[in-house]
Amino acid sequence: MKIREFLIASLLLSSIPFVCCASDSSAATKPVQKTEESVSEEAKKAVPSSSQGNPLPAMNFYSSVASDTIYDTIKANPRFSKLDKELVGSPITILVTHSIRPTAGGQAAGLLTAMLSGGSLGLIPIVTNEQFVLRYEILLHGKPVSVYSFERTNTRAINLWSQDTSAEHVFGKDGMEWLKSTINEFIAKSANDPELLKIQDEIDFYFNKK
Repeated sequence: MKIREFLIASLLLSSIPFVCCASDSSAATKPVQKTEESVSEEAKKAVPSSSQGNPLPAMNFYSSVASDTIYDTIKANPRFSKLDKELVGSPITILVTHSIRPTAGGQAAGLLTAMLSGGSLGLIPIVTNEQFVLRYEILLHGKPVSVYSFERTNTRAINLWSQDTSAEHVFGKDGMEWLKSTINEFIAKSANDPELLKIQDEIDFYFNKK
């Protein structure tokens, strides 16, 4: 099934409440893995599209971290003005996920400082060295179309007894500044993503004819 037929079927079926539609495995789109370096080179190339510059199609949004910060920043951009957190049934979704894993050296340092912190009843902070990964995915009917991944190594000190799970606490001040910078990079690079523009052209051709 061609992407054009698949997209039309998705849009029509998604408008019917309480109807579950299964995607055709033959129409699955191969994800495009885009690292910071590769996307930077690709962003320099002009992408011919009749829809370029117009607002992108309505998209659902979900994030596993700093949801309000990421959502508000993306939606404030005119290209993503139709983004919505509660657009249930939308065939297009922006999904943001994060992971934090200790580096080899950070794992040893964290264990040592954890022992010291426990011995001092939390007076000595736990020092960790971790690798933050923030992943932005554009999904078409649940299938990845484009993926943008950003990574950063960060050292931070945390209190043994802290139960704060907010993004500000988890990432730290420097980490939050980095997180915010990835939002603008994602906006700049994905707004003219060739795969997303193809989808926009299909929708404009069938549903937004003038």
